[in-house]
Amino acid sequence: MDELGVKQKEFDLLTSDNNELLIHIKHKNDNDIIKRKIDEYNNLKARAESHKVKRDRLKEENSLLQKKIENVYQKAETSFVESYQMLAKAFIGVDLDVKMNFHKGITNMGVSINLSINGSERNEFSQLSESQRFFLDIALRMSLNSFSSQGGNRTTMFIDTPEGSLDITYEKKAGEMFYRHIANGHNIIMTANVNSSEFLRELARKCSNDLMSMVHMTDWCQLSDVQEEGKDLFENALANIEKELEGVSDND
Repeated sequence: MDELGVKQKEFDLLTSDNNELLIHIKHKNDNDIIKRKIDEYNNLKARAESHKVKRDRLKEENSLLQKKIENVYQKAETSFVESYQMLAKAFIGVDLDVKMNFHKGITNMGVSINLSINGSERNEFSQLSESQRFFLDIALRMSLNSFSSQGGNRTTMFIDTPEGSLDITYEKKAGEMFYRHIANGHNIIMTANVNSSEFLRELARKCSNDLMSMVHMTDWCQLSDVQEEGKDLFENALANIEKELEGVSDND
């Protein structure tokens, strides 16, 4: 064999050894990747099982709590619903009903309250005006306060400018609703805008000085130029409310 043939044979042996080495390395890397993926799968599977156990436990706890709520609501339904119907009807002027629904489906668990006005369900915000939403919510809170304070206890509610959302047609009705809650012995501390609204006048007319008093917050601060120019409007509006508190209306 000439020298060129010898060199060719040596080269062939060298490349053959390298191929075997490359194949061995490649197989080793594949095994590492597979092992890593199996470990990741087992880890995820263990976590999934843990979450499933936790989900089932919470689901059972939720069912127990829901049952407790259902039992308590059934006991309270008569007095609570009657109170809410009385207050809400004083405001809205029509028959109103409220029912608590208990959802026990897999994807729909929990409790919801359904409102019906004249037999028509109103489950969406858009089905009520802003005034209705705001004051029916206040009526609900008043009813909850009344129910929770049974046994001679009384509550105090803090309300900020409730008349701001009132339709003009509901102004006197809102005053009537507030009065009924106050007449049951509860307290209300609220801020209100001084304007020509019938809300405060009706509330003053119903409560009189025995149940209602006013504090002029305009005395606590410096009035702006615009407010100074319209000071007579403030004073006239306040004077009309004071007359109602004293039982002297413009019609007398």
